[in-house]
This record gives sequence, structure tokens and C-alpha cells, in this order.
Amino acid sequence: DRPAAHLKGMKFSCLTVNVRGLQEGNKIFDFLSTVRRWMRDEKVQVVLVQEHNLHPSRDRRIKEASGLKIIIGYAAPDPNGICWGGSMLIVDEAAVSNIAPLHIEEHITIARMEWAGTQYTVGSVYARAKPAPRIAFFERLKNIVTMDMILGGDWNCVPDVTLDVQS
Repeated sequence: DRPAAHLKGMKFSCLTVNVRGLQEGNKIFDFLSTVRRWMRDEKVQVVLVQEHNLHPSRDRRIKEASGLKIIIGYAAPDPNGICWGGSMLIVDEAAVSNIAPLHIEEHITIARMEWAGTQYTVGSVYARAKPAPRIAFFERLKNIVTMDMILGGDWNCVPDVTLDVQS
């Protein structure tokens, strides 16, 4: 582990992003290249990803090719094989140490990690899109989330649902 002295004046930084279509071709690898650039140029230590639609069969290849610590909560596949609604943490292992997954499921991915001598609990959440399952999801989330947690997500709570589908 690097000493924390070189981090003086810097802040622990997370970026949350909702993505779609990463299962197509090599889009995941293009996305990971972008993540590495954010980590380098923007000094982001953790990227919280929602709705990545990745399939577990690509897990090993993605993790080996990335050079980053990736913790993935895969969604259950639809009949067409696409896993909608996943959550993921991408961590810069060069900056963050002692990374320990705490909770992994399709819509919630949480891990504990250390940066500059301080422990952080970080999570990515992809809330259900339909109202009734979303309410049940939020109720269950109350038993998982803590007040000291850094949590990013796609909460699927918009005042006008027609705005949520515009790019």
C-alpha cells in the first residue's frame, strides 16, 4: 500500500453512471477504457454502474482484461439471454486497498474499501422500474443501506416518466 501522505489535499471520489448496451460486441472494453481515463484524469477511485446488462459468462474475460477490480451483481437473464438491471463497482486498485465485497445481487452491489487510511463502504443500486416492485425494493434496501455508506444509483424516480426515456 502506498503511504497516504501523497494524497494530502485529495478527496475520495466516486462517479455513478447508468449504462446500457455493454453486452453488445466489445462495448464493455470501450467503456472500461473510458473508466480508466476518468480514474487517471478526473482522479476518480470508484465508478458505480447501473443497468449494465452484462452476462455472467463474460465475467472472467472482463475482469482479466480490465486491470481494475470489478465487482458485478448480474441480473437474472430474460428469455433472450440479456441480463437487464445489474449493478457494478469498478475500483482503481492502484489507489484503493483492502477491497471486500459485502453484498452482491442483481440490483445491489456493495463493498468496503480503504483509501488514504480511511475505510469507506460504497454501493451501486439499480432500482426496479415498475412502481410496485420498486417500493418493495426500497423497503428491502432499508435493511442493507447504512447512513455512512456512499451510494450511487439509478433510482427510477422521475416526476415525468417520458423524460426518463430520452437520451
